Amino acid sequence: MQAPVDAFQLSDRPLQVKLAIAAAALAVAIDMFAVWEFKSVLGPGWILIAAFSVFRVIFVAFLLMLAYNGRGWVRYAFAVMFLVSVGSLAKTDPALLLDFWIVVQCALVLLAVLLWFTASSHNWYRDPYVHAS
Repeated sequence: MQAPVDAFQLSDRPLQVKLAIAAAALAVAIDMFAVWEFKSVLGPGWILIAAFSVFRVIFVAFLLMLAYNGRGWVRYAFAVMFLVSVGSLAKTDPALLLDFWIVVQCALVLLAVLLWFTASSHNWYRDPYVHAS
């Protein structure tokens, strides 16, 4: 008997696109756990921050679904969001850029953006429906 194979593995998307989506999803998941970890530091306002983080996770999941379905503009949106986030973080509190979880998140999002702009990813996003089976 053959083991079931996930549709994510069988898709015609390049490996770079799949890895980019997985890295971006992991970066957002880390954000949710970071809010829970730092709730004592955040004080009573942590509930509002957690609610905003849930909204952000839903929004990013929607964007990742669009990226998975071949919407190439999402790559550019993630690149801009990454640059704005790191820039605003560096401007408000540069010491936060040395926090382990923020470094991991930045590395994952940077990896995702770089993978989305490789040649094979770019060719697939140019016309993803040509590659559909």
